[in-house]
Amino acid sequence: MNATSKEDRLTLGLLDAIEQRDDVSQRNLAKQLGVALGLTNSYLKRCIRKGLVKVTTASANQYLYYLTPKGFAEKARLTTDFLSTSFTLFRQAGDWYLDLYQQALELGHQRIVLAGLSDLTELAYLKSLNCEIDVVGLYDPNTGLDQYFGLPVWKQSSKVPKNSVLLVTALQGAEKLSREWQQVFGADRVMVPGFVSGLSFRQVGDESNTEHTHKH
Repeated sequence: MNATSKEDRLTLGLLDAIEQRDDVSQRNLAKQLGVALGLTNSYLKRCIRKGLVKVTTASANQYLYYLTPKGFAEKARLTTDFLSTSFTLFRQAGDWYLDLYQQALELGHQRIVLAGLSDLTELAYLKSLNCEIDVVGLYDPNTGLDQYFGLPVWKQSSKVPKNSVLLVTALQGAEKLSREWQQVFGADRVMVPGFVSGLSFRQVGDESNTEHTHKH
């Protein structure tokens, strides 16, 4: 792994840890990242200096860390890069899809439409073959394909079977698309993988997402 990719990996790990827990200590960050405390401190200061992370004082010896809109955007970019190139993360994404398929079955949903054509689409389709899920087609208003793995590709929401549930497989701008599809089809018909929040390209200056806090 070259220096640039290592830097990106550590930055992504740090941003992800802060998103998950705002009161995480630098010592715990170092443990999660698998690097020395001094290096963690250096990366954290760099992220603060770049405007990716905001820090506030909770008490005399405790700090709270928040991702800024710029931090969300950077995490989105790094997550997209790694999902596109990393076998490890693709394997993890496959596990997420299997979990969502199990949730769908428990809710009585067996017919699934994959929503959004990307590298994740093939992964989600192949994972469906390992369970009792019936993928009936693909929905993507922007693709030029008419078929995918022999399945129909719908470009109009009215064509998507009413008795099916959409599973988001979009990569670029996934969270924005997920919200749009929930408005069109209803939130109960759109299943969104947990990692999609890492793919949301929030715009710097979006006041509604200035800070993000995830309590444990």
